[in-house]
Amino acid sequence: MELRPRPLPAPLAERYPAIARVIAGVERVRATASLVDRGARIEAELGARSAEDAQRAQRFLMALRDNVQAPRSVELMRSAQLEQLGKAVRLRWDVPASAILTWLGDDTAPPPAAPGPPPAAPAPPPPDAPSRRFE
Repeated sequence: MELRPRPLPAPLAERYPAIARVIAGVERVRATASLVDRGARIEAELGARSAEDAQRAQRFLMALRDNVQAPRSVELMRSAQLEQLGKAVRLRWDVPASAILTWLGDDTAPPPAAPGPPPAAPAPPPPDAPSRRFE
């Protein structure tokens, strides 16, 4: 996938100027995801307008990665590797299959009950209908 980010809308940029600067410094993002033996490998390259913008974006991504609070996600997020190369930031992340299945949901769990009243019981057969008992 390739993405060219747009600036934040003015109200958001005024409220979050640091994030607006990070986004404004990014020219493009290229990313791929591929299946590997134990899950998926995500590789991305963020192209910045300058080395300073790349450094700012790397610090932002590191803050996102390092400040995850959910216990199951801490180790997973810390496995993401970030590296600055001049005006680019590279992300390499091997995501285990178990994490992908958790994100997608557990297919073995029964579906949730539909809201509303329970379905009506089937109507009894008419009195002149033949019996379906086997003797």
